[in-house]
Amino acid sequence: MSEMKSSIDASSGVDFHEWYGKNGLARGAGDMFVVAGGNPSTRIAEILAILASSYTEDGQPVFSEIIVVQPPGSAGPDERKSALFHHLGEAVVRSRGTALETSELDVLSRRINIAVSPDLQVASVCSIVEAAKQHAAVVVDQGALYRGVEPGPYGARPVLGMVEDS
Repeated sequence: MSEMKSSIDASSGVDFHEWYGKNGLARGAGDMFVVAGGNPSTRIAEILAILASSYTEDGQPVFSEIIVVQPPGSAGPDERKSALFHHLGEAVVRSRGTALETSELDVLSRRINIAVSPDLQVASVCSIVEAAKQHAAVVVDQGALYRGVEPGPYGARPVLGMVEDS
């Protein structure tokens, strides 16, 4: 995976390898990307390819694990993981021109985990993040769907949109 180069895809328009090549990873800090446009599964796969191919100077993975938080839905765990790895495989082919090898798939299947949020509440995502191992990367699929509870002029209420939408 260390042979990764540009992973730009027409659906996202973002070259994450170029961005990280220019800006680097800030170990011990948190980076947050809000990426819009294109296919969410494709964008997540591109980000996963970057995270999975990041190693320290002594050859250790930068991230102890990579967690993809997905919203609740009808798909089962095997179907979700299969779809995720399908898109990851496509991102790797776009990036380096060759498919993932069996040994790479074995390693990635142990390092990349899916956590399905029980609901669309920010607190549920925070619980998943808090339970992550030290030095883990967390990618939230469709993060804009999640809502919290904010006090408003009429007390606490679920935040579902603009006040005018209530």
